[in-house]
Amino acid sequence: MLTLGQRGKIVLATVKGDVHDIGKNIVGVVLQCNNFDIVDLGVMVPCAKILETAKAENADIIGLSGPHHTEP
Repeated sequence: MLTLGQRGKIVLATVKGDVHDIGKNIVGVVLQCNNFDIVDLGVMVPCAKILETAKAENADIIGLSGPHHTEP
């Protein structure tokens, strides 16, 4: 249950296959400054670990960062 001032719990991760996390880090800081509880799993995180953590932490939201590819 959320208390006054809390906005919820968010699990953040950069998916397996990507090592770039600057965007995730910026989003995490902005969310923390707005009273969200952040669980940051870091980079190269397998899907199973993200889901296990979200369930264990009773997260409200999962935020993912991953590679963006365009096809020619």
